[in-house]
Amino acid sequence: MPEGIVEGESDADQVGYLEPCPPEGQRHQYFFTVLAMNDVVEENPELTLTEFEQEHASKVIARGSLLGTYER
Repeated sequence: MPEGIVEGESDADQVGYLEPCPPEGQRHQYFFTVLAMNDVVEENPELTLTEFEQEHASKVIARGSLLGTYER
C-alpha cells in the first residue's frame, strides 16, 4: 500500500484484502468501503468500520461503497 494508507480489519478478522470466496453453489455479497479523511488519524486496524467512523466522524470528508455479488 502507498505510504499513508491504512487498511482496517475485515470481517474475516484479517488486515488487508482477501479475494471473494463464497461456498460452492452459494451467492454472497461483499461490501467494500473507502473513506477520505481531511487529516491524518492514528492507525488502529482493529476498529470496526462503524467504530472508526464514530471515532473520526469530524475528519471524514467523503465515503464510497461498493457492493459486489459473487458465486461459484
